[in-house]
Amino acid sequence: MKKYFLSAAIIPFVLCSCNNTSTNNKNTVIKGQEVTTQNAGGLTGATIKNNIELEAQNVKISQAYLMTEDRNIKPNNNANVNEKVIMTLETDTGWVKIDNKSFIGVSERVTDSKGNIVLDADDLFKNYETDGLPADIAKILNVSAVITKKNSDGNNDFDVSFKIWDRKGPGVVKGKYKLHIN
Repeated sequence: MKKYFLSAAIIPFVLCSCNNTSTNNKNTVIKGQEVTTQNAGGLTGATIKNNIELEAQNVKISQAYLMTEDRNIKPNNNANVNEKVIMTLETDTGWVKIDNKSFIGVSERVTDSKGNIVLDADDLFKNYETDGLPADIAKILNVSAVITKKNSDGNNDFDVSFKIWDRKGPGVVKGKYKLHIN
């Protein structure tokens, strides 16, 4: 049985926005889909990098991208064994605030090229279920993955999917991206 290590983290910090092309303004980012007034929504004007596919409901996304542990935006979806890759989601609005706290849940699933489940975490932020997070920190959420071993078949592509939801309101963000291990 292969062993992999994956983790989730919330890291509050300010990031500089790079001058990169914005995605089409659509609520669900899927290549080739036409943007209409019916499907524009929480992703309108968002900058989405690294071929991250997103769907946002009742949350306004500002940016989504992959970065390294030292906070550099990844130019592609390649990583080395044991390299932490952090998917960062920056939001403008959407999470309900109670006493200046937000109550966010995060799930993550990683599968290998054959569809085998490497990680299936139902709620990585369960520790924040009762007390919540400071609302300003919940505006920038990070979900990280570290693959500790290559596949024996030589195909080192992994699918990472995630869901971020508001425990106190209707906000939900679902997404996925591919990660290739060098």
